[in-house]
This record gives sequence, C-alpha cells and structure tokens, in this order.
Amino acid sequence: ERKVRAVLAGQEQYFEGEAGEERMVRLHTNGAVIHYDGKAGAERKVRAVFADGGAQYYKGGKGAERLVRISRADGAVIHFDGKAGAERKVRCVLATGQEQHYDGEAGTERLVRALTSNGQEQHYYEGEAGAERKVRLVATDGQEQYYEGKAGAERMVRVVRADGTVLNFEGEAGAERLVRKVFAQSQEQHFYKGKAGAERMVTVVHSNGQEQHYKGKPGAERAMLMSVAGGPKQHSKGPKQHYKGKAGAERVHGACGAPRGSHPPHDRHAGPRTEPDAACVVRTAGQEQRCEDGKDGVCATLLVEQQLEDGRVKYFEQEAAGTERLVRMMLADGEMQYFEGSAGAERLVRVVLPDGRELRLVYYKQ
Repeated sequence: ERKVRAVLAGQEQYFEGEAGEERMVRLHTNGAVIHYDGKAGAERKVRAVFADGGAQYYKGGKGAERLVRISRADGAVIHFDGKAGAERKVRCVLATGQEQHYDGEAGTERLVRALTSNGQEQHYYEGEAGAERKVRLVATDGQEQYYEGKAGAERMVRVVRADGTVLNFEGEAGAERLVRKVFAQSQEQHFYKGKAGAERMVTVVHSNGQEQHYKGKPGAERAMLMSVAGGPKQHSKGPKQHYKGKAGAERVHGACGAPRGSHPPHDRHAGPRTEPDAACVVRTAGQEQRCEDGKDGVCATLLVEQQLEDGRVKYFEQEAAGTERLVRMMLADGEMQYFEGSAGAERLVRVVLPDGRELRLVYYKQ
C-alpha cells in the first residue's frame, strides 16, 4: 500500500509516488494550498495559492525557498529579490500596466520610479518608504517636468521641453500657473500673469535686453510699450516705443522725439539730431518710419526703423542717409529674420522661429 493522504493538526497532506517512495505534492492549511516539487524527503515549496485567488511563487531547495513573485487577486504582480527570509520588493506591475520600481532593504522598500501603462512617461520619486514624493517626470518626447513639495502635495515648478525651452510655474498643487518661458535658441524670455489656465503674456525680454510690454486677454495680448536696455539693470532707463492696434498688428504710436510742446523726446537714432523737437516718426499710408528728422512722409536723415501695416518691423543700419541696409525684421507672429549684404542686395541668413528654433541659410555659387 502507498500513502496518498495524511491529516495532522487540521492540515491535509497529499502524496504521490510508489509505496515507500511517496513524496508530498500538496499541503492544505488555513485555507491556502501549498504546492511542492522534488523527490521524497527533498520536497521544496514552489507555489502557494490563497482563498482570495492570490498566489506566491518560490525558488530554491528544501528549507531555503525564497519568495520571487506574488500575484495579487486584483491583478497586480509583485517581484522580489534576495535570500530566503530577506526578500525585498523590487518591482510591481499593476493590472493597469503601470510599473513601479523600488529600492531598499526588506520591509523598508521605497518607491523610486514609476512607468505609466502606455510607456509614455516615467515618474521619479525621493523620500523614505511611505513618504515618497514625486520630483521629476520624463516623457518619451523628451519633455521633463520638475516638482517640489511633500508627498501627495507635489507642485510642478518647471518644465523643460525637448528643444530646451524652459517654463517656470508658481502656485499650489493643481493650480500651478505659468510665470515665465525662456526659449533655448534665442534666450528670449516671456513673462506671464494670471490664474492657472488663464495666464496672459505681459512682458517679452529679448536677448539684447530690449523689453516689450503687452496688455490684453490671454491669447489676444497686444504690444503696448517697448524699452531698450541702457545696460545691465537699466531697462527702465532706455528709450521707449508706444504701440496701438490689435494683437499681431500693433503699430508704433509714439517714439523718439515729439512735436514741440508735447512730451520730452526719447532718442533712439543714429547720429545727432538736427532739430531736438522735431518728430522722428514719419507716418505714410500703411507704414511708419523712424528716422532722425522728416516731413511730408519722407525721412530727411538716417532711417533706423520701419513699421509696416501688416505688423512687420524692419531695422536698418547705415553710414549715411540713402545707404540704409536691412539687418533685421520681426514678423507679427514673433519670428525674427536676420540679413546681411549691402543696401538693396540684402540676403536672408538666419531665422529664429517664435518657439526658439533657429534656421540658418547658406548660399552657394554656381
């Protein structure tokens, strides 16, 4: 006869094999079923199945079995590493497909990284077990988000886009508002005010120190004032240009000097003024020109800037009147174009797009 079943202290043991070589294959205890493998006397635990549907999986010889995996009833799978009795949790895959990675000794494992179910984002954490706080998010498109604050109340403070553009935020978690944007290529800075989701651009600081100020509702901001830096920390002392018009089609309304008897002049010309009180903005049909002096729609001396009806602004350099050459042009959407060459033969050599990307043009002789 061979032994097939034994009942001892509320436990049931099941055996297989020939008489005298019976090996235990299963143990029923406290509602769990533990499965064994191996020859008689060397049976090792390989799996434990619980009443709720969860299961534990083991590896190793008899008496040295180590836990390697837990399958929970909710579909999550937890992976372990380490010797028997000191197994530590290293990874958890949730039923949604999200992956969580852990570090630390058994019983004090802390979450350090999480991968979303679609594989598009990786979240990084710092802090002790049970108090892990998110500090960074990395997306597959190259964008990174940075966070500060305690666990459960992390607030986003900075976003770095794949092209290097940096966005800075302020505010509590869930109500972070954009306050500044710095473009990587041009180093142009945009400053914002307003509540989260309704931020409006109020100032643009160009890499040359020039500041342009805006008013208007979000998405419809229009240029109102431009100042040119007189040196480090002297932005407010530079000359100013005032604007009128709808967003994207602003025109210079007042700049440089003004007619006699009005506001004092803010000079931004090349060369000396011949008449200190003469107006330096000459308006003709569809455009405005800034020069040293002029009347009847004609610049009498050096042309330095030209505002067109379609929102474009052209900037000139020159040695003398009539030899002005185009060196830079700003489009209504913020795109900046740079030119080289003599007057009348200028060629486009570089373009800086509104998002900070830069394009360079090279010309070849045939």
